[in-house]
Amino acid sequence: GPGIGELESLRASLKDLEERLAKATRPPEPEPEPSPLPPAEPFPGTDRTTTPDPARQRALKARLASKDPRDRVSAIDEILSGRHAELSGEVLFLLSDGYGYVRREAARAAGELGIREAHPILLERLPIETDPAAAAQIRVALGKITGTGYDARLHFGSEFDKLVEQWK
Repeated sequence: GPGIGELESLRASLKDLEERLAKATRPPEPEPEPSPLPPAEPFPGTDRTTTPDPARQRALKARLASKDPRDRVSAIDEILSGRHAELSGEVLFLLSDGYGYVRREAARAAGELGIREAHPILLERLPIETDPAAAAQIRVALGKITGTGYDARLHFGSEFDKLVEQWK
């Protein structure tokens, strides 16, 4: 009959065949659904190694909440410059500001910074936006956030709106 060495070899071969058969008959792992949005990138011009100055953050938040729309726009510009990227989420509240100019600048910042959380807000805002310049900037921001392209300025109507519908 077969020797012990041969039996061990046959057992190892049998075990290997069983493992390969189990792998071959196991259903494949489902692939995770890709995000419809492009991967997040770091905010331009930011240095994540420095600690934000709490006093400057408070002052910037105060300007974002100021009654004067010019203060709110200058605060948006400061966030856009990258000096206070950690406050970029504050721009979201200004997408529904009472002044079209502020809404336009907030949409521009959301697009430039790639603030994904702005996407549903911009989609809601687009059909009700009364300021044509703000509506155009919303389309541009949506194009940047969704990755559908920067040519959104050319499509103030149906073509770009069809692309936007895909993301709802």
